[in-house]
Amino acid sequence: TLFSLRGFDEIKALHSLGSSPTLIDQDWAIQGIVTANNESGNFANQLILQSGTSGMMIYTSEIASLNFQKGDQILIKVNGLYIGDQMGMPCLFANIDKEPIDIATIDIDLISSENTVVALSYTMNNITLQQAGTLIKLNGVEWVGNDQSTLYAGQKMLLDCDSNQIGVRTSTDASFSADLTADMNGTFQ
Repeated sequence: TLFSLRGFDEIKALHSLGSSPTLIDQDWAIQGIVTANNESGNFANQLILQSGTSGMMIYTSEIASLNFQKGDQILIKVNGLYIGDQMGMPCLFANIDKEPIDIATIDIDLISSENTVVALSYTMNNITLQQAGTLIKLNGVEWVGNDQSTLYAGQKMLLDCDSNQIGVRTSTDASFSADLTADMNGTFQ
């Protein structure tokens, strides 16, 4: 079967946020670069892909998420998968019940490895759900006062010079969860 390569945004457009996942019933494929897996312990059962300025999460098993490394460019044939969302993050699932995808049962190919993923620079007031799943960089930010010099683990708030705030969540299972947050202004990626 021939597959037609589609952009992430076209796949995402099949689904309305907050509704049940939507079956992808077209012979389509997506291609992206892995920006995160669960190597650090911060993305359990997740493989995060980026293509240009758009990102998507692949919900998979813990072990399968480690089959692909940051910088791997992969092609996934998505016919028969479901597009949905997990807390607003566009996500591919195995079925309408949001179960993880068994990587061994889908057509997925490694195109290339060791690709460089460049963080896209944004200001806080320009971040939308469009950037969900992309590697971003925020300049001139600091942790809100009560989140300075505390453990990364949990939900923390970043503040910019215009008093905009954005939440950052770190799993307690992350290898860096016991590190302390900075107490000065700088760049966050």
